[in-house]
Amino acid sequence: MKLKKDDVTQLGILSRLTIDEHTISDVTSRLENVLRLVDQLQAADTENIEPMAHPQQDFQTLRKDEITEKNDQKAFQKLSKGICNDLYLVPKVIE
Repeated sequence: MKLKKDDVTQLGILSRLTIDEHTISDVTSRLENVLRLVDQLQAADTENIEPMAHPQQDFQTLRKDEITEKNDQKAFQKLSKGICNDLYLVPKVIE
């Protein structure tokens, strides 16, 4: 679909965007690309497709909830300067 300069200017006014003379051709070309994509979507055959209320309407297969990493807490705490009762000690930042 070809857009006219007046169409793009009117869209700018309606969307409260300032489109100056230097960028109007770039904006026009980008809008025409979007409209071409919409035309492609509308051309898709959806005759035998049942509408869905939500894209995840079907059952989602979930992975098994299992631990995959080993607990390295002790090794990491050896690298820290301050540990007390297995907790990291940090400097006070709030008075």
